[in-house]
Amino acid sequence: MRRETTLNSFPKMIYVEPSEIRRGGNNISSRMRDEDVRYYQLEGTSVKIGILSETHGNLDRTRDAIRALEREDVEVVLHCGDIGSESVLSELQSAFIADKIRFYAVLGNVDYPDSVYDSWSETDCFEILGRYGKITILDKTIAIIHGDNARVLDEAILSGDYAYVFTGHTHVKDDRRIASTRVINPGAVHRASVSTIAVLDLENDSLEFIDC
Repeated sequence: MRRETTLNSFPKMIYVEPSEIRRGGNNISSRMRDEDVRYYQLEGTSVKIGILSETHGNLDRTRDAIRALEREDVEVVLHCGDIGSESVLSELQSAFIADKIRFYAVLGNVDYPDSVYDSWSETDCFEILGRYGKITILDKTIAIIHGDNARVLDEAILSGDYAYVFTGHTHVKDDRRIASTRVINPGAVHRASVSTIAVLDLENDSLEFIDC
């Protein structure tokens, strides 16, 4: 049931139950229950990922970030948390569904209660993954964690289970490698002297930070 990515269809993303994942290869913090972690695997040919964080409810800055991502022709967008409001999600949903861009986000320390965001996961192309997300694209496993829980973030980075860990929280862009894991913080869309996003090309592992 593989469906290739085309301009007229969304990439195929499959939700994988935690019980189906080999637990020995996923050293999730003891403080995180299985149901707190969402696993997805992307089928198709998507390789260009837009990464953003810290929209903090600001619609003007969010629109700037959307335009920057659209110019880069990304196929998937990942939000690393501190969404800030449902109006931001509405703006993101309207733009990305129209553009056939999949969107996945984790919640940050300003995104409470979780139940406010439950209704935004009703479509298979626009999902809120809770507070710890995991997806696999082109055999590259990616963890998405806001970063306000340092223990959970450090365990994900040091586990060796992920090719990439995407995080936010600090409002400072960052790109570093720890052992076999590349850790990327796109910076902040709002509440930063310069608003930034990041674009990662998985095919060649190239990363670009973009002012927006």
